[in-house]
Formats: sequence, structure tokens, C-alpha cells
Amino acid sequence: MGPLTCFLLWVGVLSFAVVDAAYDIPSTLVGVIENRSGPGGFVLNNTLYNYGGGTYEKAYSNIFSAITLAEDGQLVYKDVYQSTPGILCARPYVTLLEDQQTIYSFTGRYPGYTRNKTLLVMRYSFQDQNPSWVPILPTNNETWPSARKSLSSVVAPNGKIYLYGGQDYDTEHRLNEFYSFDPATNHFTNLTTASLMYSESHSAVALPNGLLVYTTGYLTPTRSGSIGMPYNRVLVYDTNTDTWETKETSGLTFNERILASATLGPDKKTIFLFGGSNPTTVLDSEEDEATLYNDILMLDTSTWIWKKMETQGYPPTARNSAFMGFISDNILLVAFGQAITTYINDVNVLRLDNQELGQSTWLGSPADFLSNKLLKEKTGTTLSKGALAGIVIGSIAFVAFLAFCIWKSRKSFKYLAYYFRHKILWTPRSGEPIWAEGCRLVFRCVILALFLLFFGFTIQEVVSTDKSIMTIRMGSTTVQTPDIRFCYDGWDTDESTGKNLRPHIICSTDESYDCSAFVTPLNMTVHKPAFSDRLGDVACFLYSPPSWFGLSNSKGKGSNGTTLLFSFYGNPDTEGAIHTTFYPPGKDPNVVKYGVYTTDVVSLVGRTELESWIVSDLEDRYAANTHTIIPNTVSTLSYQIKDHQYITDDRWNSVGFLPIYGHTPEVETTFRSGYQSKLIQSRGNYHISNFKIFPDDFAIIKLQEKKVVTLLNAIGSMGGVISLAVAIQVWIFGFRPNSPWGIIHRWSVGPMKTSVKKGLISQFYSLYTPVPLVSHVNQRVSAVSPAIQNSIDEKITTAPYQIENVKELTQKQRLVQMEERMELMEQLLKSYYVDDEIFRELDRAINQNFVNSPATDLPLEESRRGSTGVRQRFLPKTNP
Repeated sequence: MGPLTCFLLWVGVLSFAVVDAAYDIPSTLVGVIENRSGPGGFVLNNTLYNYGGGTYEKAYSNIFSAITLAEDGQLVYKDVYQSTPGILCARPYVTLLEDQQTIYSFTGRYPGYTRNKTLLVMRYSFQDQNPSWVPILPTNNETWPSARKSLSSVVAPNGKIYLYGGQDYDTEHRLNEFYSFDPATNHFTNLTTASLMYSESHSAVALPNGLLVYTTGYLTPTRSGSIGMPYNRVLVYDTNTDTWETKETSGLTFNERILASATLGPDKKTIFLFGGSNPTTVLDSEEDEATLYNDILMLDTSTWIWKKMETQGYPPTARNSAFMGFISDNILLVAFGQAITTYINDVNVLRLDNQELGQSTWLGSPADFLSNKLLKEKTGTTLSKGALAGIVIGSIAFVAFLAFCIWKSRKSFKYLAYYFRHKILWTPRSGEPIWAEGCRLVFRCVILALFLLFFGFTIQEVVSTDKSIMTIRMGSTTVQTPDIRFCYDGWDTDESTGKNLRPHIICSTDESYDCSAFVTPLNMTVHKPAFSDRLGDVACFLYSPPSWFGLSNSKGKGSNGTTLLFSFYGNPDTEGAIHTTFYPPGKDPNVVKYGVYTTDVVSLVGRTELESWIVSDLEDRYAANTHTIIPNTVSTLSYQIKDHQYITDDRWNSVGFLPIYGHTPEVETTFRSGYQSKLIQSRGNYHISNFKIFPDDFAIIKLQEKKVVTLLNAIGSMGGVISLAVAIQVWIFGFRPNSPWGIIHRWSVGPMKTSVKKGLISQFYSLYTPVPLVSHVNQRVSAVSPAIQNSIDEKITTAPYQIENVKELTQKQRLVQMEERMELMEQLLKSYYVDDEIFRELDRAINQNFVNSPATDLPLEESRRGSTGVRQRFLPKTNP
């Protein structure tokens, strides 16, 4: 077995250095484009054509397809008509002639090969009325090259096709043979020289000047060996002089590689090289590794300098055996390929931004394609003079308006500055030293800084908080059953096979309820899942019951039963497997894809989810709740359907009150494989296996998500921090009374501010007395107490009730003034500072005591309240 064959069969762990991606494909193409490795191809009319290649189902194919991009950037994929399909093959070497109509394929790998065969050549012409692949055979007993693989074919400007190297099909020896093929005469000419190196898995590109450039691949002086063509050397054949030359290259250094893809750039002098793998031969050693590449290298054939293309975006998966070509001057398509044993079906789009500087971008979607197109259309456009004048005038008008607003609000700004300085920032108390207020100011600044840090941390926690899941269990006597897909892998499903030998399923319960009506055979022409074991043909069935059907926690009493029993039938001599996949009700993509009508459960499968499932199903990457039943066994499985209530991305959910939930059903399974025994067949000649399914718990399970930190949690935490800071400040610097007014009182404007002032005057100015704590009792006190004088706002000292000549007041007038002042203070304290409940209770107690006591016990000084509503005192009786 040759080194390349060993390499392709080796399975290892592949580590990628970068994140990979591919171009978005329309939903109509999901599952249509097959995974292919090693197709041959060419570019014609801005379209990338591909033929042949290995697929997951078969090692060879005759798929003939075309890929291009529409005007809106949508990927277009279609099959090319073949009246007579070509031969099944992998890694064919397809060449388009200069007439842009005729194609020649030099078949590399194909089935049915026998020893001593010659190279298989096929021709296809778009000009034919019914285009088909026609084999080209030797004439006049002409000797053709022997069958080979891993060679290269390229058409030169002289119209001839040149074939170089490869690996002999019989001996698997590397070849150094070099042939030219003339399509006009179908004649091969052997141009091999004795000194020509042995090569395979290389890349070949023809230049317009008649030079054929061979890069990468194996290059050895003998028929074997793992030496790759070094980065600083390429082989060049001049079709004008029929001479070989080894060109020394410079610039970028890179690892040797084989099976790389190459194409000529739009400038007709630069060779673009993509992907490939290292030339590993001995793969049974633990030290050997297989490395794949996904970089773009460029060789300038005018200077023979290598350069690496610097790309933006997400590059494609590292691979070999891909095919690529330019469909326009700046759009390069890379399609298909192989990564170790994984066949690839993606299409990647590279946009050349600046070839001279080696800059490009991997596009991910039609939106990226269109954004670049619109950008090009807008390049070079400038604003008109009228637009510039409008911008200037608008800017001047905005600045003038802003200045006017600031000028009109200058008094408010002054008041704000005064309020901030004298009411918030610096408020020393009378008799308190300045250092005490200074310490309090420093303390408040430190606390504010710490609070701001805590506030930022809390907001970050709210934004990036994790989610926790709370499990809620509610007992139930009946539970739903999941949807189940059963896929027979390896059984013959042809109509010519006997009915009993073809796969079929019987469904029942332990209460003998027949549920076979809920089992639907699936149409494999709509979608056929792929399994890695590839045991043979695949036939699938879907169990999808209606919503009313369920299993009960006890038998009898009209229940459907407690356990599902599936019996599998088919050819018992087939060495196959039955793959089962469980889906929660409403989340079964098979129902949507195949149009199953046995269930009335509303499907929650969206288009994107369906497309992702199709891709995973075709690549056998769906492992969740998937189990394999071996023939001649009785397997057992328990399940639990859960309602996953997940928090949506709505911003309201960050608040933490009445969160918005989305609901996704889930299923969890526990599988136990049975013991393989031939005794299973005693239950019927065509009986293969049994499968018992029952609920893990007869309960409705809800998985409810909760955000660990919400805005309400954050507000509570910040409130606690503020309270702690205030408590520490009061403990250190003493208590400062707070104003009873709020924001609406202090910062109201216009009529609101006027109504507040009028309310104060109507309620508290009826006595026409100086306001306590603001105006002085008399000028004499203020004159002898500078501290009191300084504590009074200068704007309020000239009140209308200010008495200028205190000496003119009599003792009685002063007493009346003090009573009115005390009455006003009581009203203010009652309205804004003091809760008068205890005072009212005392008043009621005194009244009650007065009513219950004899009038003779307490002499009445005055028996009733005065006209002022003030209670008069009752004095105890005294002995004469």
C-alpha cells in the first residue's frame, strides 16, 4: 500500500490553529451539496465546474456540478446535464480546452480496475445536442500510458494537454513519465527524459507564455520516498523549446505539502496555492502527525518570489484535495476537499482586496458580498457644495442656540453652584472646627469613589451574569412519549427483496395497545441520513404519536400502558445495526422534513435549526440521545421529557421582575444494551431485536433558568452599601438632619414652584410672626451672637415682619410675639418633622380622665376650651 493510501486511511486528531467557517448557502441547497473529496474541475463563464470525487456513501462518484454566485451574492449550485453519466471516479484530472466547449478527463481512481489497463480518457462537449461523457480509446494499436493516479494534467497555449508523474495502479510506484496529448488526433507523445524527477500529488499551472509550472507534491530521485518539493524550488517546462528547468524561488518559507490546490490569478502571472497536507509516509509511529493547511500562498512567476496572502474573516477548514478557481477578477471560490477521513461539502469565497499588497477577505454571507459591492460603487463620491454649506450653517445655528440656552439659564446655574457648595460639599456646623468638616469631606470622597467602583462592578455583573437552572417537579399520572427515529443500516431495501426480509417495525405497549399506526416509513429520496459505519443501505422509520397518547403510572383502568415495546423485523442473516434517535415532542425535525402527519403536536423546529440538523445528519454528527441496537438483543431505555424554560435575550430580563421565558422541550435518555443471543429469533423467523422504553419518572419536569444577578439584586446590594456608608459617617461624624423636602419641592419650576410657596404662606403665615430658625427673635440677640448672625441667610433677614425698634415693644407684646413664634414652630414641626400620634393619644387620655372624674374633685379654673381651641388647665383642689 502506497504512502498516500496509508495517509488517507489514517485516523488521527487534528488541531486547527484558527477558527474556520464557510460561505452561507441557501436553505434550498442544505443537504443537496454532497460531501466530496478530490473532484476535478475547471472555470467557465464565471462558474466553477466540478466532476467526480469520493463521497460518504461511495468512494467514487460521477457527480457533475456547477457553482457560482448570483448578482445578490447568493450561492448557486446546479447539476450539469449528462445524457450518459460519466464513469465513477475520484481525483480525475479534468481539463478545459481553449475552445471553451470541450472537456477531457484523465481518470485517476475508479472502480473495476484490472491489471495492465491503460489510462482511462473521457471527453465531454457542451456543443453536443445530448452532452455525455464519451470514452477515448487508442487507435492503430497505439501504446498509451498505463493506468495511474495522483498525476497532473494541464493544457498549454499550444492546445496540447501535458501529463506528468503519478502513481502506477499495479505497482503503486511513483512515476516520472511525462506525456503530451493532442486532442486533435487523440495521440500521446512520451516526452520523458532520463533525468526527470519522480513526482505525484503535485500542482500544475500553465502560463500564457507557454511555461508549465509544477509546485509542491512529492519529488524524489527514485520511485519511493517521502521527500516533498521544497519551498525554494519549482519545476518549469517550456512548451516552446521542450526543455525542463529548475527555478530557484525566494521570499516566503513554508512547509512541504502535497495535494494542494493551484490556479492562475487574474493577472495571468501569479499562481495561487491553497491548502494541502504534509508528505507523511510512515503513520504507525506515535511521533508522526498529519498536518493540514488552509493558507493562501502566491508565487509571482515574473520574479519567482513566494508571498503569503494576508486574509481577514474566517478562513475555511484546513484540507487537501480541494478545487478552486477565480470566477471573476477578484472572487476566488474554494470548494470540497478532505480533512483526514472527513469529506467536506462547503464552498468558500475569497475576495481580493489588494493583490499587490497581499490583502484579501474571506466572505461569510451574501451580505458581505453586497457590502463590498456597494462600497465599490460609492468609492470616490464626495459631498456637493450645497450639502457642505448646509452642514456649516446648521452647525453655526446649533452653536448659537446652545449659547442662547446657557445665557437664559445662567441664574439657575449660579444657584446650582451655590447650592452644591453650601448645602452639599461644605456644610460646617456652628462651633465645629474646620478640620472636622475637612475630615468628613475626605471621608465622603473616599466613600463615593468606593461606591462608584462597586457600582461599575455591579452593572458589569448584571450585564454578564451567568444563569442558573432550577428544577421543578410536578407529579403526573400520565406522561408523553418522545418521537423516535429507527434507521436500519445494512439491510437490503430493494423492492425485489421479499416483504418479510425487508425492514419493518411493530409497536405495542405492555397493555397490548397497538401503536403501530404511529410508525411511519420515511422516504429516503427526500433525505437519507449517513452513518460512519457505512454498513450498507439505510431505511428509516419514525414513531411520532399524537398529543393525547401517553404512558400511565399504573396498568389497567383504561390506561395505554406503562412501557413501549418495539419489535424489529427483517432479514436475520444481515450483519447490520439499528440506529435510534430520540426527539422531544415538537422538536422533531423529521416531522417537518418528511411531512409526517401521525402527530398533532405543533412543531417548534425553525428553518435554521432544520438546516443545521440536515447537515449534522448527513455527516453523522448527531450524537445526542442516539443509540445503536445490535441484532439479536433486547435493549432497554428510560426517558424523561423536560420543559426547558430559558430566559430570552430581552433586556427586560435583566430587571429581575416578571422575566420573559421561552420554552423548549428536551428529552434525556438512559440506554442499556442487551445481551446478544440467537434465542431472539425464536419469537419469529424474521425477528431481529426488541426495544423496551419507559419513563424514568411519571412527573412533569421543568428546568427554569434564573439570572444569578439582576437589576433588582444590584439595587438591593447598592442600597445596603449606601446604608452602611451613611451609618459609618453618622457614627464617626455625628448625625446631620435631613430636609423633609424632596426633588419635586426643591427643583420644581414655574407654576409648580409658585404653588409650593403659596401653600407654605397660606398654612404658616396666618400669625404674621417671624419664622423660627431663620429670622432673629430680635436684633439685640443677633448683635451679641455673631454665630447666629452668620447662620442666617442674608436674603431672608429683611422680612416684611421684621421689627426695627425692639425697644418700643412692651413686655406683653414680647410675650405675644414669643407665643406666636412657638405656635408657628409647632405647626412646622408637626407638618414636616414630628409624628404627632403620641401627642394625640395623650390628649385623648386627658379628655377621658376629665369626663370620668367628678367635677368636685378637680376645681375648674375654666370649664371649657376657649374660642382659640386651646385646652385650659384643670388644677387639683387644694385645702384652705
